[in-house]
Amino acid sequence: MGWARANILYERTTRPPEPGSPMEMVHLLVWKMRQNIEFHKSRATMQALLSLKGAEDKTILAAFDDLKEAFFPFDKNEKKSEIQSLKNEMLKEINRGPLAITVLADPNRKKVASRLVKGQEELAQKQRMQQAGRSVNIDAFQKAQRRTRRQGAS
Repeated sequence: MGWARANILYERTTRPPEPGSPMEMVHLLVWKMRQNIEFHKSRATMQALLSLKGAEDKTILAAFDDLKEAFFPFDKNEKKSEIQSLKNEMLKEINRGPLAITVLADPNRKKVASRLVKGQEELAQKQRMQQAGRSVNIDAFQKAQRRTRRQGAS
């Protein structure tokens, strides 16, 4: 209902609304939407005519671009300003320098510390046992000695 009422209001207005008023915004919105509708009508007609003639896709796309620029010349400038603002934002981020992350506190600090203390205690106990002679260091890479075979009684 709002679109229909806005169109009726647009049609019945005899003089332009005050600049900056809500009524001007309504008129601008209706005008833009009507332009969009006209563009799509023209686009559909153009596509039908070009496809009947057997035109190439490149030609059809170029015709669409020309038609769109004729209907909406302000979109081109708006897009340029949007791209420029995005570039400015990216340059701000680049100028800030590389992203650095610093750890404020290790969440596993207590767990790791307790494991380290336990490991140090085990090492100290092994050293005490070796010094007391109760522990023998076994070389894992030492070759196993073979037992000689007994000559069986035949």
